[in-house]
Amino acid sequence: MGSNETVCESNQTEKIYDMNKTIHQLFEEQVDISANRIAAVYRNETITYGQLNEKANQLAKKLRDLGVKPNMVIGLMVNRSLDMLIGMLAILKSGGCYLPIDPKFPVSRIQHMLTDSKTTILITQQEVLNIEKQVEGFSGQIVYLNEEIYRGNTSNLENINCGSDLAYVIYTSGSTGVPKGVMLEHRGVHNFFIGMLDKIAFTKNKKIVSLTTISFDIFVLESLLPLTLGMEIVIANPMTFVEDMQDKRVEMLQTTPSTVQLILNDERSHEYIEHLTDIMLGGEPFPQTLLKRLKEITSAKIYNMYGPTETTVWSMVKELTDTDYITVGHPIANTQIYLVQEDGRIVSNLEEEGEICIAGDGLARGYLFREELTRKKFGYNDSLPNVRMYHTGDLGKWLKNGEIEFLGRIDSQVKIRGFRIELGEIESALLNVAEVKDCVVGVKEREDGAKYMVAYYIADQYLCVSEMIDALKKVLPEYEIPSFFLKIDEIPLTPNGKVNRLALPDLKLNRANLNTELILPKTQQELEIADLWKSLLGYDEVGINDNFFDLGGNSILVSQLQIELEKVFGIKINVAELFVNNTIAMQSVLIDQCKVGKSQSGLRFVQLPEIFYQSNIIGFESVVVKHKLQEEWILGMNRVSKKFNISEA
Repeated sequence: MGSNETVCESNQTEKIYDMNKTIHQLFEEQVDISANRIAAVYRNETITYGQLNEKANQLAKKLRDLGVKPNMVIGLMVNRSLDMLIGMLAILKSGGCYLPIDPKFPVSRIQHMLTDSKTTILITQQEVLNIEKQVEGFSGQIVYLNEEIYRGNTSNLENINCGSDLAYVIYTSGSTGVPKGVMLEHRGVHNFFIGMLDKIAFTKNKKIVSLTTISFDIFVLESLLPLTLGMEIVIANPMTFVEDMQDKRVEMLQTTPSTVQLILNDERSHEYIEHLTDIMLGGEPFPQTLLKRLKEITSAKIYNMYGPTETTVWSMVKELTDTDYITVGHPIANTQIYLVQEDGRIVSNLEEEGEICIAGDGLARGYLFREELTRKKFGYNDSLPNVRMYHTGDLGKWLKNGEIEFLGRIDSQVKIRGFRIELGEIESALLNVAEVKDCVVGVKEREDGAKYMVAYYIADQYLCVSEMIDALKKVLPEYEIPSFFLKIDEIPLTPNGKVNRLALPDLKLNRANLNTELILPKTQQELEIADLWKSLLGYDEVGINDNFFDLGGNSILVSQLQIELEKVFGIKINVAELFVNNTIAMQSVLIDQCKVGKSQSGLRFVQLPEIFYQSNIIGFESVVVKHKLQEEWILGMNRVSKKFNISEA
């Protein structure tokens, strides 16, 4: 088969579906036949399809009364809970489109998203941490999810949408430092469902675990897609995967390679992974070592998924179950892939490289209120004047079997732990730090293939890493904070004057410039902990009072640290303990406590009865719980508070 024939055959993806049917109509059709089936489980809470539909209808009626119309953006900022599903469906049923907002985002980003999207209604929960601060300055209507909302008529609303109306808006990182909203339509989401069902065996008898944050577009596959099929969703958190799963068993899992690595670090998770029938990984390159490890643990079918937010979640799929050669595979239903040269020529020769461009029913409407950027990124090609296509910025090449091999980025955008990050956004934030004269952010790779970011800055003196992290945390989400900060004399440039990121110096990690005095480990136990830190973080030297997270630690590395500490010292440590006990000195004390069977932390989780939180009880009074803490615990809590933008202890 010739080159052109291979490309053409790969793009023959036509599939008939009802292009005018909306997502909530698909869900309501499923409710008619699955009303008593369990729709979702979160820890000890369960909701059936009938109950989910009724609650969504009641909330939707409230929204319709507030004037919601098609294409109107409605904010949804809720904690991980069943409320995520109720809120999404209610907004769709009301006629609007939902804007998912992670409550853990910095206040400045939340406020930008609300303002930039012209959102006038925000759905949230009183339980959201620091909710008053998060919504400060928002002049629109705030709807709190509580029992008052779920009253009245529970019947379905009259549908006022068509397939070309917006279903949701997702904000992605912006190269200029300003996140931008991507507009996705019902038709594109419906087509995505068709494409997934064509490639992967989603069936009613399977359960799927939902691990993704609501603000990440792949959440659509673990929420809306299974709800149109009668499947059961088990909502869990990667950091507490085993605890959230309890005795539940699921057949399907979708996440990023980084997240599944995190889960696998806990050997208790292997029994859940072993039970899976389908594993879908995407959002970042799929490491060969991870594929090998998964095949050793489970006989599940393993898929590599590829697609940007702008083309509705995933656009290409490759099953890797019976191969070790990792590609991004073939396009899904009603999707076409083109490789385009810099001069606009469409690549038709095998093994020739080009920018991956995507066309078809999954294309977004464009960027919210950014017409010029929309025209630039969603353009037409002279060779295909009637085909609108999205330029991904990814490099790929055609293979003989009609698949595409992903070759990396052609710009400064990167994928870290599955999140799409524009390095320019981080650089813009760094330049707002008063002492920073110039900067550039680069990406380096560990031996295991994991990527991390390094901030290179020019300043008159070495800057305190802790203070730089604190400054960035005010404007950037946690996943956009660089792992390391390195002072350099000048930024390397290419001959044509552009930043040469490939020439950025490798890290020679002596101790970072922290705001703590360097006190070296002395005891054998401190030395052993320090060796683990140095191995995980890459430093030559660490002090016993240095903060793990200031040295580049993150949720994945702290999980690995937990595993190694348990192996070396023969103890059991809850990973949550390490977020508070985040210095070598504190971890040494923690290990001593574990060895003698004492409490693993000064604070223990207390499950209070639900009635404790109900303020409408007659005779209810404010209650203050007091607990005397050691000074190092208070210091540790304050460090974590700053790290995650919450009030200090």
